[in-house]
Amino acid sequence: MRESESPTPPAQADHDGLSRRQFIQSAGAVGAVAAMAPPLIRPAHAAKKVLKIMQWNHFVPAFDEWFNKTYIREWGEKNDTEVIVTNVGGGVTAGGTRLITYNAGVDWNGQISANVGFRVTAQDAPLAPAGLSLIPAGEFLMGHVRAGTPVRQVFVSAFHMGIHEVTKEEWDTVRAWGLSNGYSDLPTGRGKGPDHPVHSISWYAMVKGCNARSQQDGRMPCYTVDGAIYKTENRDDVICNWSADGYRLPTEAEWEKAALGTASQTLYPWGTNTISHSQANYYAFGPSFGNLSGDAGYHPAYNDGVSPYSSPVGSFAPNGFGLVDMAGNMRECCWDWHGPYAEGSQTDPKGPSTGTHKVNRGGGWSNGTFASCVAYRSYYGISSWPA
Repeated sequence: MRESESPTPPAQADHDGLSRRQFIQSAGAVGAVAAMAPPLIRPAHAAKKVLKIMQWNHFVPAFDEWFNKTYIREWGEKNDTEVIVTNVGGGVTAGGTRLITYNAGVDWNGQISANVGFRVTAQDAPLAPAGLSLIPAGEFLMGHVRAGTPVRQVFVSAFHMGIHEVTKEEWDTVRAWGLSNGYSDLPTGRGKGPDHPVHSISWYAMVKGCNARSQQDGRMPCYTVDGAIYKTENRDDVICNWSADGYRLPTEAEWEKAALGTASQTLYPWGTNTISHSQANYYAFGPSFGNLSGDAGYHPAYNDGVSPYSSPVGSFAPNGFGLVDMAGNMRECCWDWHGPYAEGSQTDPKGPSTGTHKVNRGGGWSNGTFASCVAYRSYYGISSWPA
């Protein structure tokens, strides 16, 4: 699906596939867990949260410049290189180089004040495994009026998410292992290069690939069918074990919270309502939805005449959670069946129990600004995706 304000570029149905970003389910266990192509996550059971109130009064002459990222000692001194935390309350371990970061430029829109008070929440959570980023537990406003999705309060438990979309090289490694271990129908997939996102694989292949990666890494697979590990065939009755420590696709709510990073109610992952080719790989046309790249069309750095015009993962700056390509490059698939959002506040929503289409997020290299918005949702028929 392409937003209405942009012209439709030449059809690229064979390449504009859905890439997966890997997470791990829980942020609790510390171990060597790498990221994989379509999204995966894991829960964060061991995270300990402690609230600590700190007040710091200071004149800020250029709020959104030198104070945008300020590291504060527990007793209230500014130090932009290292923090020695000695007493932040029970449950948070003392130690050197433990940074408490307050992004005032985002939280207060760059305003200037001679008397500023801060309330800081400290969370003593395990470090994320290599290739993954911790998405802390908490509430956020899901949806956006300009993206056409209802705004409501949603609580999401902590999890680890793959820093980038699963690359073709990563998929090839998992597929080779899977074919030798009972995953007999994992497709080859496509990718413009080994460090580009894998694409043109079905939702079924994505979840089977997650299971293969989990077993390859000695973790409990998340997906089962009829009580057995899901390894073959296209099955709509897949069940997810949300307490397993293996890899999986994110829920739609998890994806949106991760994409927002440390921002709130902004159109794009970097905390603003504007977008340009210096920030993402998308199709630029007109001024709609904050496009600053005019009528450039496809990204000039990746439009080499050979479709798809994807970019190597990590070609653009990360968001507040350290995730890249949460807007553009390749669309990313979620666990949820597509359907109306449940009304009111929610805790760890997982979407409808049945359906015919699966949700995808983030937009891709051939999509315009609307589809690149954090809160924009699209969907594909689960049986019609390229295998």
